[in-house]
Amino acid sequence: MALPIITDRLVIERFTETHLYNPNYLDWLSDRDNLKALNLITYILNPVSINELRNYYEAFLRRDRDILLAVSMRDTSQFVGTVALREIGYKGLFDLGILIGEKTVRGLGIAREVISAVTLFAFSEMQARKICSSFAENNVAVMLAFIKNGYKIEGLQRDQQLTIDGELASRYIVGLLERDRMFASY
Repeated sequence: MALPIITDRLVIERFTETHLYNPNYLDWLSDRDNLKALNLITYILNPVSINELRNYYEAFLRRDRDILLAVSMRDTSQFVGTVALREIGYKGLFDLGILIGEKTVRGLGIAREVISAVTLFAFSEMQARKICSSFAENNVAVMLAFIKNGYKIEGLQRDQQLTIDGELASRYIVGLLERDRMFASY
């Protein structure tokens, strides 16, 4: 499975300058609800600029084993989100970060479909041995999307993050080993 990844409803492709300069992208990363879910307090306190986003994008271009992907609806080509796949450890340990920024498509199982496709891609094309992710304890939709794709809860980081509202929140850590993927429901 090479890029782009085509699913029933989505096209998942390398993030390009077209995505970078799509006004929706900066809007997603300026949206308080999105930033709270991603725990990007710094973006709330100091709004991110297009130059900072460009630096983020260019950092992926410099790394062979890290990929920034754009998610679009297959039927309309509407850009709806991003996925970051980063090698964080030696020999195939990857972190998967996902943002479905377009609120009009939330609740439709898009995150689950993205996680499924990118997980398969990471194991088959990137030779991942394990993929992990973490998210705030109250992000139930993301938790279910990972669990429905076979990921296991591996830990809870208690009081890990300070929210913009000044409250402490815990984060779940999930992971999927390459040898366990035969049991996943993709």
